[in-house]
Amino acid sequence: MGRRKPSPKVRPEIFAVLRVSPKLEPCTGFRHARLPRFVAHVNEGKCGQCIAFVRQSEKELKMMRFLKAGRN
Repeated sequence: MGRRKPSPKVRPEIFAVLRVSPKLEPCTGFRHARLPRFVAHVNEGKCGQCIAFVRQSEKELKMMRFLKAGRN
């Protein structure tokens, strides 16, 4: 089977960032938790895996915004 074509609604800069980003995930206890619970867990500052996940997500969003702004 070949690769799926990207959805026309998703911009190419999003695919570019996600292609090169590491595949981090929150810890198993909070992988499917609701957002308020997950935020409280991260704010405790004890789980390095979840903190790394949030930091990487922030970096990816900043890069997507930067690429989008440069495209205009």
